[in-house]
Amino acid sequence: MRILVTGGAGYLGSVLSRKLLDKGYQVRLIDALWYGKESIEDLIPNKNFELIQNDIRNLVVTVKALKDVDAVIHLASIVGMPASSIEPKSSEEINYLATKNIAELCQLHNISTYIFASTCSVYGSQPETLITEKSPTDPLDFYAKQKYLSERATGWLNKAPTILRFGTLFGSSPRMRFDLVINRFVAQAIKERKVTVFGGSQYRPFLHVSDASDAII
Repeated sequence: MRILVTGGAGYLGSVLSRKLLDKGYQVRLIDALWYGKESIEDLIPNKNFELIQNDIRNLVVTVKALKDVDAVIHLASIVGMPASSIEPKSSEEINYLATKNIAELCQLHNISTYIFASTCSVYGSQPETLITEKSPTDPLDFYAKQKYLSERATGWLNKAPTILRFGTLFGSSPRMRFDLVINRFVAQAIKERKVTVFGGSQYRPFLHVSDASDAII
């Protein structure tokens, strides 16, 4: 079984790609490699691994990447409100328009398995409520609204997509991120022997990056 992973060199993707290969899947990865290829460099010699270095906004390359694919796991995005607000136009092109295109191409190519990484931020702020899949959505910021629109754009597929609304990830990854709060706390604790908490009243659901990968598989 050949699986296309978009954004597969990223924080979650580099963990997921290894797990897929360990389970015997053929993995085709498309990634712009904005942060380099160190996170997946050791995978390149693997005969079941294929790397396409390109931007998912390139429709011609994306169409080629979908050839002979059995499943698509769409992770590629500009993640989080701070990052997505730096260049809103590019963020919209990647997080929404390219996502919509990929979903439509999956339909066109009769790819029945399509998994999309969304965010729990589509629920907005509901502090007095235990959130479930049936809870109302209320995306408050630019990033959450893009993800919500992407969910809506994929929802019309004949074979229903799998949409995963991840909490804030944490844990070790080949493409490590220390902007994520738990990872930053751990780094501070090791380096400075103390943790800095701003405010202290914030709340977020957290999910280990390895568990997120397992949920996808």
